[in-house]
Amino acid sequence: MEKGFIKVNKYLETTVKGIFAIGDVIGNYMLAHVATSEGETAAMNAVGQQKRMNYRSVPRGVYTSPEVASVGLSEKEAREKFGDIRVGRFPFVGCGKALVINETNGLVKIIAEKKYGEVVGVAILGPHATDLINEAALAIQMEATFEEMAHTIHAHPTIAESIMEAALDVDAMAIHMPKKKR
Repeated sequence: MEKGFIKVNKYLETTVKGIFAIGDVIGNYMLAHVATSEGETAAMNAVGQQKRMNYRSVPRGVYTSPEVASVGLSEKEAREKFGDIRVGRFPFVGCGKALVINETNGLVKIIAEKKYGEVVGVAILGPHATDLINEAALAIQMEATFEEMAHTIHAHPTIAESIMEAALDVDAMAIHMPKKKR
């Protein structure tokens, strides 16, 4: 035990060889989807594979109205880790589909490290945030850049276009909002 939780190694094995632990008892992300992934990882390791958990791209959501979701680092964490970062924001009030469904409160924020433009964090407050965050989780998992997100064609009209617009805004190029001063 460590701080009230079962201690596991990077393969989710406890200090007792061949015994694995997952979910809330290990004190990491206490989310059902994380426990499922940990269970799959532990099962593979129990049969001899060497698979590590990757917590870098865990999507987190709060099912309120409006919804809140995030993945990766917060803006503060990114500044602490990388120093200079780049941030793009796009308010839902600029999204045609959000206007049509009358859910314009909130925004998408994309955080990228400065050297390569790799997306290191995304936060969404607004309609369907807990669904949209999965696109951002995939981007972080694949080490995508904000430019790759910005230039991925998104269907129109959709709420998901707001992710593309926030990625464009990292370079002050969002289409459906006033240009930033550089």
